[in-house]
Amino acid sequence: SPDGTRLAYVAARTATDWVLCVRDLRTGTETALRGPERPRSPVWSPDGRYLVYFSANRIEKIAIDGGQPEFLTETKSDYLPIIGDWHENGLIAYSTARGRLMLCDSSTGERTESIDPVPGRGGDWAVYPTFLPDGEHVLYLNQDDVSADAGLYVGSITDGSSKRLLAFETSALFLEPDILMFWRGGDVFRQRFNTRTLELEGEPTPVLRSVLRRDWPMFASFSATRDTLAYIPDPQPEYVSTMVILDIETGVEQSVGIEGALWTPRVSPDGTMVVFDRTVDSTAGDIVLHNFKTGTETMLSRHPSNESVPIWSPDMTWVYFFRGSEIYRARSDGTGTPEHVLSHGLMHFPQGVTADGTRLVYTTDGEQGGGELRIHNIESGEDELLVSSTGSIGRGALHKDGELLA
Repeated sequence: SPDGTRLAYVAARTATDWVLCVRDLRTGTETALRGPERPRSPVWSPDGRYLVYFSANRIEKIAIDGGQPEFLTETKSDYLPIIGDWHENGLIAYSTARGRLMLCDSSTGERTESIDPVPGRGGDWAVYPTFLPDGEHVLYLNQDDVSADAGLYVGSITDGSSKRLLAFETSALFLEPDILMFWRGGDVFRQRFNTRTLELEGEPTPVLRSVLRRDWPMFASFSATRDTLAYIPDPQPEYVSTMVILDIETGVEQSVGIEGALWTPRVSPDGTMVVFDRTVDSTAGDIVLHNFKTGTETMLSRHPSNESVPIWSPDMTWVYFFRGSEIYRARSDGTGTPEHVLSHGLMHFPQGVTADGTRLVYTTDGEQGGGELRIHNIESGEDELLVSSTGSIGRGALHKDGELLA
C-alpha cells in the first residue's frame, strides 16, 4: 500500500477459487475481500482505501474495509490483463493482450487508448505501466517479439511520444523523489532517475539478489514504498531445465542429455529427432534440432527476435516456427536460410501441417480480441477462418490423416 503498512495479493486456494486478500503488516491479520470472480493484478488507490483489479473481462474496484465491488469498465480481452498503476489525478493505466497502453478514469470508468510502443507494427506490447509524479509520463515495458526493441521505456500519455531507458526486458517502479527500481539478471537494482530530463543518472546499485520473475510477460515479483519492500524470492535462481523421454508404459524417465532454458519440444514423425526452442537471453529463443541416434545438435534458426513453437511437416523436410509475430520455416537438414511463410500484423503460432504438406493450420489473435484458428495454403497464399472465439485458442494437434484437429 502507499503507506507501506498493508500488502494486497491474490491467493489461489484451488484452480477455480481465487481470493483477493489484504494483509496488515503491523498485526499480521489477513482479510479476504469477497465478491471478485478470479481477481487478478490488484493495484492500490493513491489514498490506500481501494483496490482496483481485473475480473472476467472487467475492471472493478473494491473498498478494503468491505462492501461490494464497483464496476468501472469492460476490456476487449481477458488475455493476460495487467493493471499497472493508479495516479492521484484519477487515471488508471493498464494493458490487455498486445498493443497500446490503456487509461481508465477511476470515477467514470471512461477508457482511452494511449501510448503505442511502435505505431503500425504488431507484436509490441506496452505492459506494467508506472506513473511518474507529474501524471503525464509513464514507465512501461515494451514486451517486444518482433525486433530488438524490447526494453524499459518512458512515454507521454499526452502526445504519445516515448523513448527507451534500458535495452532489456524488465518491469520497474518509481519511488519519489528520484529512484527507479528494476529487475535485471535475477536481481533488483536501484538507480537515480531525473524526472525533468527523463534520463537515468549514475550507475545502478543492487538491492536484492535472486528475485522471481514471471516468464511471460516479464514481470518481476517485487513492490516497494520508500521504506518497505516486498518480494518473492526465486527458488531456483540459476534456472535450468532438462529434457527427458518418458516411457508411457513403464513410467521410466531417461535424460536426453540436453539442459538449458528449453521450451516446446516436438518429436519428429518417425521418432528419431526432436525440435525445440532454447532461450539464449531475456529477449530471444532459437530453434534447435537434436538427433536422438547420433546425439548431434543442429541450429535451424538464430535471430534477434524471439523464435518458438516449432512444428514438423509430415515428411520431416521442414520445421515451421514462430518468429516475432510471423511464421517462418527452415529445412530440417540445416541447409539454406529460413523462409518467410505468413504474416498479417498479429501474433501467429503454427499448430500443424496437413498430410499432403500444402496447408498450415495456425492460431492468431482476433482483430477485436480473443483468438482465431485459421488454415493457410502455403503455395497459393489463400487463408481460411476455421474457428473464432472470444477466448484464447491454442495447442492444436492434427490427426495423422490431416482431416481432424484438436
